[in-house]
Amino acid sequence: MCYYCLIRRTELSKLKVSDINLKTNTIFIHSENSKNKQSAHVTMPTELKKLLKKHISGAKKTNYLFSANNYAPGSTNFHPDKCSKKWRKMRLYLKLDENIKWYSLKDTGITDLIIAGVDLVSVRDQARHHSIKQTNTYIPQNLKTANDKIINSGVKFKKKYKKVSNSWFLV
Repeated sequence: MCYYCLIRRTELSKLKVSDINLKTNTIFIHSENSKNKQSAHVTMPTELKKLLKKHISGAKKTNYLFSANNYAPGSTNFHPDKCSKKWRKMRLYLKLDENIKWYSLKDTGITDLIIAGVDLVSVRDQARHHSIKQTNTYIPQNLKTANDKIINSGVKFKKKYKKVSNSWFLV
């Protein structure tokens, strides 16, 4: 949920089964549960939809999506610190660097969406950032591979000039 939908751990702990809409591939984040205090729908990728469909099968709409009962749908929500504690255990098991925190999943999700070619406005909206400037900070610099969009852009230098207000422009 953090990687695919860029949902923060406190938001995750307060989601209800009713917030999941499998028909529209969206998850609703209520303003009172959101860091920025604004309600929003986030998009649920196909990979996550399959898992959530199975996860909520037979659950009550009023249940928390992930409860204190081993993350199964239930009537008591889990404490947000539980995410971080579980992540630390998983990180150790996977022998990942200790600098990789639970929120690294969100950062990586944002970066992977940008690298995949998802436009910045869509990534901004999914992350629920206030501005493109905030989303821009996740754009990786100096990639070691060529950009196919630039290679195949079809842009060609033309030797035509046009004078506009005492300045010459190529057109």
